[in-house]
Amino acid sequence: MPYIPQEEREVFEPFLLDLFKQLKTNQDYELCILALAYNHIEFGLNVLEVFEKYEICGCLHKWINQIKTVGQYNYIVTRIIHDLINKRGLSYTNLNTACGVLEDVIFEFKMNLFEFQSDLVEEALGFLRNAHSEFYRTVVVPYEKSKIKQNGFISELDSKLY
Repeated sequence: MPYIPQEEREVFEPFLLDLFKQLKTNQDYELCILALAYNHIEFGLNVLEVFEKYEICGCLHKWINQIKTVGQYNYIVTRIIHDLINKRGLSYTNLNTACGVLEDVIFEFKMNLFEFQSDLVEEALGFLRNAHSEFYRTVVVPYEKSKIKQNGFISELDSKLY
C-alpha cells in the first residue's frame, strides 16, 4: 500500500512496532483496527477508554491523533494485517484469518453505526474495505497463483480462466 510517502510511514513505524508486540489473538487485531475506525469518525466518545479494558490498544493513545488522512489509516490497517501474517506465517489458513479479521471489523463497524450516516463513517468504511481489497489483491492472489503453479488447477473451469 504505497499511497503515502516514505517519510509519513517513518512517523508511524516506531509506534506500529510497539503495537505489534501487543497483538496476539484475532480479537486483538480486530479491536485495534476497530479502534482506528472509531477514532476516524470522532464518535463523540473517547474510543481508547472503551477499548482500554482490552489492554492491546493501550499504546494507541500515544500516537492515534497523529493520523490525519484516510491514506494513513489505510496504511496502518494494512501494516497491522501484514503483522498478523508475518507472525503466523504465509499459509492459506493465515491468509483466510487475516481476511476474516478485516471482514469482521467491517461488519461490526457497519452494524454499530447502522443508523449513523456521515461522510466520516463512509470514509472509515472506505479505508477498511480498501485495505481488505488491497491485501487480497497484493498478497492473497499472488499466493493463490503460486499454489496453482505448485498443485495445478482445481478443475477445467480454473484452466479456462488463467
